Amino acid sequence: MILFNEIKGWYCENQGYQHYLDNHLQIDGWEIEDLGESSTSSMHVYGLHRDLDTKKPIIYLQSGIHGNEFPPVFFSRRFAEWISRPEKAPGDTKHLFEYLKNKYAFYWIPIANPYGYEHQTRDNEFMNINVDFQDETQKETLIIKKLNERIKPVISIDCHNWERDNSTPCHKMAIYQDGYRNKFFHREISNNALKSLSLISNENVMEYPFNDHGGRHFHVWSGAQKGINGQYVVSWLIETSRMRTPEVQTREGINAMLVFCLQSDVWLFKSIQNPTLIDIM
Repeated sequence: MILFNEIKGWYCENQGYQHYLDNHLQIDGWEIEDLGESSTSSMHVYGLHRDLDTKKPIIYLQSGIHGNEFPPVFFSRRFAEWISRPEKAPGDTKHLFEYLKNKYAFYWIPIANPYGYEHQTRDNEFMNINVDFQDETQKETLIIKKLNERIKPVISIDCHNWERDNSTPCHKMAIYQDGYRNKFFHREISNNALKSLSLISNENVMEYPFNDHGGRHFHVWSGAQKGINGQYVVSWLIETSRMRTPEVQTREGINAMLVFCLQSDVWLFKSIQNPTLIDIM
């Protein structure tokens, strides 16, 4: 198992899209890229990246595709801060963030749905863009797809929250084999990641229980793509519980992000299904 002392959460608040751009978009060590206007032309989608000019494999992070899910925007940001400055991470995780920083390049879209974030709604002005990855009717969808096709990440983490439960974080992994989705293929990587999270947090962690997510959803579409390494993207979905406080959700989310990155790393590059921290370093 991948184990470390649980990272604590903190409070976060949606004070509007422009407020986020002015106060939270910039992070030391990350470059900002204007990816173009969203379906609401007055609002642009922005990405942050680091080390894209190297030959490092890329981890893609995404949050805010549903505008009313704002804790993922903030726990993703704290994760990005610690990737840039591992010395600021909690004690026994410093070397883990240092490891990821040295090995990977990163790209993060903090708010994929500017209109939804501004108005605290699930949709943009027109629809739920998370189900538009087959039809491609929205500018946000096209921005995300074109970006992924350009950078070809090897790991993808899509951060959400949901309203179905008040105690249990849920997660999902899109697994592909020879171009088709196969939930039994290399199942162990997903199971072991959830076991690690359960031990770290000392609570039940379950797999996202719904199987109706098809290629129209981002995390499934992402898992069907191939990264720069020629393998299918290891695509994770994070679902913290909206019925829990933002502080608890940030704790749930940031621990999951770190475990999923490390679990994917040893599986992709060391072929170890059940890694320890020694295996990582």
